[in-house]
Amino acid sequence: MALGTEFAFSEFTSDQGVTYKLSIYDSTSAVGTTEFTCAGDGFVLTYKGEGDERYEPIKASSVKFQMNVTSISSPLYAIPNNLQSSEQGRYKLKIQRSTNLGVTYADFWHGVIIPDIAQFEDVSFPAFYKFTAVDGLSLMKKIPFDRDVYQNPTDKDDIKTFATILTNMLDYYTGGMSDFFGASDTFVRELTHWYEDTMPTAAAGISPIKYSATYPYAFVDIQYNEEGEIVKEKPISAYKVLEAILKAWGCRIWQQDGHWWMAHINMWSDLPTMNLYYRRLDTAGGVLGSGTSAEADFQKELGSISDGYDITKLSGSVYSFMPDIHEVTASYSNWTSAGMLGTEQQLVEYAGATPALALAQAESDLQNLGYVIASSGAAIDITHRVQARFNQSGTPDLDWYDQLGLVYMLKIGTNYWNGSTWTTTQSVYQAPPLSTATTLSGAGEDDYVPFGPYPQVSFLTDDIPVSGNLYYSVYKSQTNFLVTIDPIGDHNDYEAKIIANTTSSPSRVMFVINSSEVIERTFSSADTSSLANEILDLEEMLVGDGPTAGPPSWGRIRVSSDLVTWESDIEEDWQAWETGTTSRITQILTEQCLIGQREFLPLNNYNFILRNAAAFRFGDALDDNTQGGNRMVPNGWVLNANQDEVSGEFFKASQDISGITNTNVNTDQQADEGGWWNLGL
Repeated sequence: MALGTEFAFSEFTSDQGVTYKLSIYDSTSAVGTTEFTCAGDGFVLTYKGEGDERYEPIKASSVKFQMNVTSISSPLYAIPNNLQSSEQGRYKLKIQRSTNLGVTYADFWHGVIIPDIAQFEDVSFPAFYKFTAVDGLSLMKKIPFDRDVYQNPTDKDDIKTFATILTNMLDYYTGGMSDFFGASDTFVRELTHWYEDTMPTAAAGISPIKYSATYPYAFVDIQYNEEGEIVKEKPISAYKVLEAILKAWGCRIWQQDGHWWMAHINMWSDLPTMNLYYRRLDTAGGVLGSGTSAEADFQKELGSISDGYDITKLSGSVYSFMPDIHEVTASYSNWTSAGMLGTEQQLVEYAGATPALALAQAESDLQNLGYVIASSGAAIDITHRVQARFNQSGTPDLDWYDQLGLVYMLKIGTNYWNGSTWTTTQSVYQAPPLSTATTLSGAGEDDYVPFGPYPQVSFLTDDIPVSGNLYYSVYKSQTNFLVTIDPIGDHNDYEAKIIANTTSSPSRVMFVINSSEVIERTFSSADTSSLANEILDLEEMLVGDGPTAGPPSWGRIRVSSDLVTWESDIEEDWQAWETGTTSRITQILTEQCLIGQREFLPLNNYNFILRNAAAFRFGDALDDNTQGGNRMVPNGWVLNANQDEVSGEFFKASQDISGITNTNVNTDQQADEGGWWNLGL
């Protein structure tokens, strides 16, 4: 849907000399522009958020205004019928702001007019039509996240940068908001400043959300049956995806100056010492430009009229506090019950008669199962069930006495598992043979028969010697083949396979710690000397570092130094603002969240007026000169445009990094049979 033509407009000048222009665009009709009068407040702009936690990431906004319709002959009269019969997004609202009586305008706010919250008076003319326009963020709540918008649906392994995912969501899921933007227009202004050491050196032109990526498949709830098989995939809402990404990065998003802004919530805590790098992104996530913002770009002075401040506090403000926090926790996991590998595996023969050639073949066949971490009790646990069949025409009628073995090569770094220890000598592990005396009478060539009781092969390695990617290959090895009745030719003409994992019959490769499946890591940042009893649980992250470097850890973050090659290791060297702790990104998150609320945090409900055409935007913090210069960050507020008055909730920007203890531990989680797997949504 295109933006269309300007269908109607209204201009008014506020009490303090700001001129606003409201333009309504119609994507369907080419009728000429009609001027109308805004009633009462001109318009009321609301940023939702009052009462939210400090780390609430999405700050949606809306505008209410009233249109004066003077007669039935006015083109405006048809709007109710048009809204009712047209799809959402037909009518859009652009608000522009001027401080020179409309000689020049700058974009102030964009939105989509919502039919189901419009109101129309059934009275004699003149009548007032009441409209509500939204910035589109709230519309994402009921829209499933469709990764296929930008990803081949058959390729789950296709990674996308966070910049691409973010801009695609804002492009497709906000009700047509992208119609306001051309190819060279700023769509998103982002100020992310958490870097991983694989990325290029931090700079204005280096965007962390472009040099990091994940798998869109991470944002799907998966339903299993009792056998552990996937029976349903359900995308979560686009709103939840946006929330999950922003939450993992410690960021908030809002609309300002007619485009989107994304910044760390702690950005306002210590503005003078931070490099406020920004990037301007287009609708496809490409960088249009970059630079460094000044401290003054994100703060406004608040004081009394007697002291001559343009932003003047009014009576009626209310002061309160957010609780002081003792500890912040968060967790990350995105494993399925299959562990590192739980799929069916067809087996080929291990050429044990020529050991050198066999070892070389096993080495060449190694596949990367993901990153594992060397720690006390960390090991590889393998449980496999095996089935076999004759690969021969006809219907054999015989007893088949056989011994079937499995041969494994497990490699981490330069270390191989030989069945008793990890060694730097190239080695394989010959598992004890599986013996059977299975009668194949009546069995056809397409019938697999199991070997013995389940599980067939099960072993646990010693503690892994180093952290790194686990490489794996496996083969069949037949011995002692005897046919006692009606020999039928080539006795080695058979097939064998490791069957797929199920809940009732495990058959999989697992990374374990102390024999427990590792599918979640919990991160904590705490002030151990604090007497506070408040613990903030950020709950489960859908994206993070690890727990493995490969599927099924779909939410794992991969970083790049050149936007071409993406690292497969678990990243443990993130840093916020180029200083302090280096750790996994979720650890950085818990620490950054804690340092902003280690005291009873002032939470003020202000009423203030914007004098002398002073500008105030949602990205502006207030330096409250009536309270010793506390820098107060907006949580949610309302602007009455005609009266130039703002009322809303603000919290103090705070940052205390001293004396924090960071920990992260592996924990276990189990899936409910037939239930949704561990996304916590």
